[in-house]
Amino acid sequence: MGPSFYFGFEVSGITFGANSRKGVSDCDAGFFWRGQGAIFRFDGNSVSELKCDVHDYVFGNFNTAQQSKCWSFANAAFGEVWWFYCSSNSTEIDRYVAYDYLEGHWLIGELSRTSGVERGVFRYPFLAGHDSDSDIYDHEVGYNFDSATTFAETGPISIGVGDQIARVTKLIPDEITQGDVNVTFKTRLYPNATETTHGPFTPANPTSVRFSGRQLRMRVEGQRSTQWKVGNMRIDANAGGRR
Repeated sequence: MGPSFYFGFEVSGITFGANSRKGVSDCDAGFFWRGQGAIFRFDGNSVSELKCDVHDYVFGNFNTAQQSKCWSFANAAFGEVWWFYCSSNSTEIDRYVAYDYLEGHWLIGELSRTSGVERGVFRYPFLAGHDSDSDIYDHEVGYNFDSATTFAETGPISIGVGDQIARVTKLIPDEITQGDVNVTFKTRLYPNATETTHGPFTPANPTSVRFSGRQLRMRVEGQRSTQWKVGNMRIDANAGGRR
């Protein structure tokens, strides 16, 4: 604020405090932290709440009595910030949520890690397991997912404002190597109706499918221990009735 070591503090707001001491991470994109009901970012000028597509999954199943255990680290090599926390029925960390600030999407999963550091002088980030697990793990190396299934899933897709039924007959896949993933669709006729699952389908050029719904979601799941990658999947969908 002035010559020779003068400095000051300016309050940016009072409604978005962090929910734990270790729940704040900094990286080139700014500071990120988890609050009581949202995740926030400070970009050097102002604080903003991040639009979180998995908000209900994260904050709807969270043990607030154990919120002090929540911690985070920046996985800068991939443009991500991770938070580890306790789900509602757990007193120890068993879940994570991560934000990719380069592409603007979210990652979720179940994993017990109580501390760790990002890649620095070491080649990979390393994280520590739960108290009963004395191991230190290298992360972001290899394809060992502890038998977990890796997947990517869209949000609800509809024709227009959802006033017509989408009748889907064909899928045109886009993946780096066919056979690395399979594809499943989930449909509903109404927002609160029970979901119907279609598939899984093994992608081919093109892939024949047949289902309908007012809204649908697509899920791709990895089938091989490899770095699978998918692009813009396309579907052949026609508008049906307005019932």
